[in-house]
Amino acid sequence: MINFQKKCKHLNIIKWFVVGILTILTLSNHYYYINLSFPWHIITTIFLFISTISIAFLTKQGKKILLLIYEAKKETKKIIFPKLKETFYTTIIVIIATFIISLILWGLDNILIRFISFITTLRI
Repeated sequence: MINFQKKCKHLNIIKWFVVGILTILTLSNHYYYINLSFPWHIITTIFLFISTISIAFLTKQGKKILLLIYEAKKETKKIIFPKLKETFYTTIIVIIATFIISLILWGLDNILIRFISFITTLRI
């Protein structure tokens, strides 16, 4: 059992090493072989990129990422979005509440300004 876990760990390390090498190859393909005809340049870049991503998803961490993506997609299907009428009424309520609160703050601001100006005009 321990030997199998060591093999899996070593295999995972080798996969990440291959991912690193393929990433370097992809970048060098883009930099050094720019003189290659455009379709071949794009085809090789896409092939190297897809190979890199595929091998990365075969690692332990890659499988966790795939599981996370799958679970996120499953959760987004459970979302119930509001109807247009509900959205409209909620927007109207927010606009009215914002207007009322802004009037209250404007009134308090005017009261405080008049109070402070009254205090500062007094000569004691």
